[in-house]
Amino acid sequence: MFLAALCLAGNMYFEARGEPTDGQILVAEVTMNRAGTGADICATVFEAEQFSWTNDKNLAIDEPEAFIQLMILAYELMNNGCDLCTTATHFHTRDVEPYWAEHLTLIGAYR
Repeated sequence: MFLAALCLAGNMYFEARGEPTDGQILVAEVTMNRAGTGADICATVFEAEQFSWTNDKNLAIDEPEAFIQLMILAYELMNNGCDLCTTATHFHTRDVEPYWAEHLTLIGAYR
Protein backbone atom coordinates (compact mmCIF):
# COMPACT_ATOMS: atom_id res chain seq x y z
CA MET A 1 0.00 0.00 0.00
CA PHE A 2 2.92 2.35 0.66
CA LEU A 3 4.15 2.13 -2.92
CA ALA A 4 0.64 2.74 -4.31
CA ALA A 5 0.24 5.79 -2.06
CA LEU A 6 3.66 7.03 -3.16
CA CYS A 7 2.69 6.76 -6.84
CA LEU A 8 -0.70 8.37 -6.23
CA ALA A 9 0.86 11.22 -4.25
CA GLY A 10 3.48 11.71 -6.98
CA ASN A 11 0.79 11.99 -9.60
CA MET A 12 -1.15 14.46 -7.47
CA TYR A 13 2.04 16.43 -6.84
CA PHE A 14 3.09 16.80 -10.46
CA GLU A 15 -0.42 17.25 -11.85
CA ALA A 16 -2.03 19.44 -9.18
CA ARG A 17 0.23 20.59 -6.34
CA GLY A 18 -0.68 24.23 -7.01
CA GLU A 19 -4.41 23.50 -6.97
CA PRO A 20 -6.76 23.62 -3.97
CA THR A 21 -7.35 20.31 -2.18
CA ASP A 22 -10.48 19.55 -4.22
CA GLY A 23 -8.47 19.70 -7.45
CA GLN A 24 -5.84 17.40 -5.98
CA ILE A 25 -8.56 14.97 -4.90
CA LEU A 26 -10.01 14.96 -8.40
CA VAL A 27 -6.61 14.07 -9.88
CA ALA A 28 -6.39 11.18 -7.40
CA GLU A 29 -9.91 10.13 -8.36
CA VAL A 30 -9.06 9.99 -12.07
CA THR A 31 -5.93 8.00 -11.26
CA MET A 32 -7.81 5.49 -9.09
CA ASN A 33 -10.67 5.20 -11.59
CA ARG A 34 -8.21 4.41 -14.36
CA ALA A 35 -6.51 1.82 -12.18
CA GLY A 36 -9.79 0.13 -11.29
CA THR A 37 -10.57 -1.99 -8.28
CA GLY A 38 -7.58 -3.95 -7.06
CA ALA A 39 -5.39 -2.72 -9.91
CA ASP A 40 -1.86 -1.40 -9.62
CA ILE A 41 -1.90 2.38 -9.19
CA CYS A 42 1.82 2.65 -10.00
CA ALA A 43 1.37 0.73 -13.25
CA THR A 44 -1.49 3.07 -14.14
CA VAL A 45 0.48 6.24 -13.36
CA PHE A 46 3.52 5.11 -15.36
CA GLU A 47 1.66 3.50 -18.26
CA ALA A 48 2.72 5.11 -21.52
CA GLU A 49 0.84 8.30 -22.43
CA GLN A 50 -1.32 8.38 -19.30
CA PHE A 51 0.17 11.35 -17.44
CA SER A 52 2.56 13.65 -19.28
CA TRP A 53 4.84 14.41 -16.32
CA THR A 54 6.10 10.81 -16.33
CA ASN A 55 7.92 11.54 -19.60
CA ASP A 56 10.16 14.16 -17.97
CA LYS A 57 13.18 12.44 -16.41
CA ASN A 58 14.42 15.71 -14.87
CA LEU A 59 11.50 16.33 -12.52
CA ALA A 60 12.22 16.49 -8.82
CA ILE A 61 10.13 16.94 -5.72
CA ASP A 62 11.26 20.40 -4.72
CA GLU A 63 8.46 21.06 -2.25
CA PRO A 64 8.81 18.18 0.25
CA GLU A 65 6.19 19.56 2.66
CA ALA A 66 3.60 19.65 -0.12
CA PHE A 67 4.52 16.09 -1.09
CA ILE A 68 4.12 14.87 2.51
CA GLN A 69 0.66 16.45 2.67
CA LEU A 70 -0.25 14.70 -0.59
CA MET A 71 1.02 11.37 0.79
CA ILE A 72 -1.33 11.81 3.76
CA LEU A 73 -4.20 12.70 1.44
CA ALA A 74 -3.41 9.74 -0.84
CA TYR A 75 -3.58 7.34 2.12
CA GLU A 76 -6.88 8.84 3.26
CA LEU A 77 -8.41 8.52 -0.20
CA MET A 78 -7.17 4.98 -0.71
CA ASN A 79 -8.48 3.88 2.69
CA ASN A 80 -11.70 5.87 2.93
CA GLY A 81 -12.69 6.86 -0.62
CA CYS A 82 -13.97 10.38 -1.10
CA ASP A 83 -17.25 12.27 -1.02
CA LEU A 84 -16.25 14.50 -3.93
CA CYS A 85 -15.47 11.68 -6.35
CA THR A 86 -17.30 10.93 -9.58
CA THR A 87 -16.66 8.44 -12.37
CA ALA A 88 -14.12 10.65 -14.15
CA THR A 89 -11.27 8.94 -15.99
CA HIS A 90 -9.70 11.99 -17.68
CA PHE A 91 -8.93 15.63 -16.95
CA HIS A 92 -7.19 18.48 -18.69
CA THR A 93 -6.55 22.16 -18.23
CA ARG A 94 -8.86 24.59 -19.97
CA ASP A 95 -5.86 25.84 -21.94
CA VAL A 96 -5.78 22.73 -24.16
CA GLU A 97 -8.20 20.67 -26.22
CA PRO A 98 -6.88 17.11 -26.23
CA TYR A 99 -7.90 14.84 -29.10
CA TRP A 100 -9.67 12.43 -26.74
CA ALA A 101 -11.94 15.05 -25.12
CA GLU A 102 -14.48 15.04 -27.95
CA HIS A 103 -15.11 11.32 -27.38
CA LEU A 104 -15.95 11.64 -23.68
CA THR A 105 -18.87 13.06 -21.72
CA LEU A 106 -18.08 16.13 -19.65
CA ILE A 107 -18.83 15.43 -16.00
CA GLY A 108 -17.83 18.82 -14.71
CA ALA A 109 -15.34 21.64 -14.83
CA TYR A 110 -13.17 22.88 -12.01
CA ARG A 111 -12.57 26.62 -11.70
